[in-house]
Amino acid sequence: MIKALPASGHPARNARLAVVILAALLALMGLSADPAFADLSIPAASAPSLPAAVPSPVLGQEVDVAPVSGVVFVKTPPGTYPAASTDLERMFADPFGTLGEPAAEAALTKGQGFVQLTEARQIPTGSQIDAREGTLELTAAAGSKQGSVQTGTFSDGIFKVAQDSQGINKGLTTLSLLEAAFPGAPTYASCPGGKALDGSRARTAVLSAKVLQALLATAHGRFRTKGRFSAATVRGTKWGVRDRCDGTLTIARRGTVVVSDFVRHVTIVLHAGHSYLARAPSSRYGYATRR
Repeated sequence: MIKALPASGHPARNARLAVVILAALLALMGLSADPAFADLSIPAASAPSLPAAVPSPVLGQEVDVAPVSGVVFVKTPPGTYPAASTDLERMFADPFGTLGEPAAEAALTKGQGFVQLTEARQIPTGSQIDAREGTLELTAAAGSKQGSVQTGTFSDGIFKVAQDSQGINKGLTTLSLLEAAFPGAPTYASCPGGKALDGSRARTAVLSAKVLQALLATAHGRFRTKGRFSAATVRGTKWGVRDRCDGTLTIARRGTVVVSDFVRHVTIVLHAGHSYLARAPSSRYGYATRR
């Protein structure tokens, strides 16, 4: 026996919740809620459904992400959420229609907005991704030809996604490592302190090579990974970036990587097997080495 639900004082939310509950009951009975399949005698098992396609990425606005292995979390900007494939799926994700309301947005700004990525989704640029325990595939629109895309797999870091939509960098997708994204996340505050080179009491991380976090990447297209002291730009290769207490280390594992050193204001070209450390300001020079 099904009891009537108490009224919540919000008719729109009650209606959305009723639709969700009805769809769930039909799903348990093996029936379809789609009017196009009015013949309720046909069990859902006789026509297995395929995952709904994710919308195509939009240049400078939306990218598509999908989990590859491990556990990956996503946090979209306040007032947004990963695009659902259908209206019904959207209602399951937010049955009370609270997303975008002040309380929900406040939760995002307090660092509580990370949700696990369990299937392919479209997310807005500006979203944050925690891939420290997993790997994801990211597909973005390419700026060279309408409808063309570029794809990469990324793992091991907490980063923010951005993309240029115009100018000479049109289509360039940037993944920036984030510091102190939430309590317990990697931060330079954890670096051991020492005296500055001028003998002052300023705390610096002049000697520590402690790795705070890394970002491993394999991509085809125009991508850039950005650490605290340098950025690495590629056109399809395999590379890695490590933010350390003493600087940002870039490693070219395959192909060519162009590194922009933010401290020395120089550009270094790395080939497979080479690495470059853009040293923190407390050190004199960055240096390139063969691994």
